[in-house]
Amino acid sequence: MHKVLILFGPPVDQAAFARYFEETHRPILAGLPQLDAIEVNWVAGSVSGDLPVHLLVELLFPTEEALQDGLNSVAGQKMARDYSSFASGGVTILLSNSVPIPTAGNQE
Repeated sequence: MHKVLILFGPPVDQAAFARYFEETHRPILAGLPQLDAIEVNWVAGSVSGDLPVHLLVELLFPTEEALQDGLNSVAGQKMARDYSSFASGGVTILLSNSVPIPTAGNQE
């Protein structure tokens, strides 16, 4: 699975950030072509107590080509431009290739 990981830093106004994300930004993400799923992770805590990330969004694509097509699409460009509208805590975007590793409890 190929992913775009979007890490949002703590915003100045959490309520306004959440409202904008849900009402405006999330629909932009949903319009990315070849997107398999969106996983939204509102960060609730950290083992160190420090919360450098407020929200982690994962965009899942079936292939690297699909990921690149999604990011280079009209919706992908709109997504990139939209961060300046609401991401007051900053944003970091990472690309990853997930490889599942079976655990002892999941081996057959």
